[in-house]
Amino acid sequence: MAISSKDSCNPISRASGNEDLKLENSLGYEIGYKGIISDKLYLTADIYYNQIQDFVTTFVANANKDLQRWEADLGDGFEEYNDFATQYIYDALDKYSNNIAPLVQLNGTPLHALSNGNIGSVNQYGLELGANYHFTEELKLTLNYMYYDAEINLEPGDPQILPNTPPHRMNAAISYNVPEEYDISLQMNYVDEYDWLAGIQIGKVPSYMLFNVSAGYDITENLNAGLYIYNLFNETHFQVFGGTFIPRLSTFKLTYNF
Repeated sequence: MAISSKDSCNPISRASGNEDLKLENSLGYEIGYKGIISDKLYLTADIYYNQIQDFVTTFVANANKDLQRWEADLGDGFEEYNDFATQYIYDALDKYSNNIAPLVQLNGTPLHALSNGNIGSVNQYGLELGANYHFTEELKLTLNYMYYDAEINLEPGDPQILPNTPPHRMNAAISYNVPEEYDISLQMNYVDEYDWLAGIQIGKVPSYMLFNVSAGYDITENLNAGLYIYNLFNETHFQVFGGTFIPRLSTFKLTYNF
């Protein structure tokens, strides 16, 4: 194994499978309510709780117990130097590499590897609230709120994992619809910031708020034109840490029904 003498290096990491991976078991509880409060207002509410055993992780460090930590083996006659060589390599990696994938022994070859595995248990819980209010037959307001949290119970030797899910999300939309003529809608989506850990990607996904517009027009009884603009104000954001920034996207379509 060669260690770069540059200020830093990024050795390539490999994703390795896990032959001992077990199926995860899930037991869920949910209580919900749907009610027509008046001829204008409709409400929904749901609370859920999920118990997951043998939770299957994504590809993360130290998930696969079969991937043993690499140690030097200099061969016959040099056994007394194995510990020194091992420590030298790990000191060099600490100094020159920022690769979080551990150095392991796989089929006789030392390499940086990530894998998936089972951890003790995960308890997920949350709620979802929704409301629809009709100002008129054509004009409607829609509101949604979602809360999520998780309790991760690790056993000794289990890797660190995160839910990779925002704790708070809110959606709102106001729409105007004239059947068989046209419709238009303005939507707002808010996502709270959250921590992210998947493979070598570790960081925080910042909160963001987006506005989207959609509109449709019935040209004839069979022909419809539609326009959708995602991220109307071109808000800089990303939904996965390490992923690309998502710009404004516009889609126009013509639909003909036979």
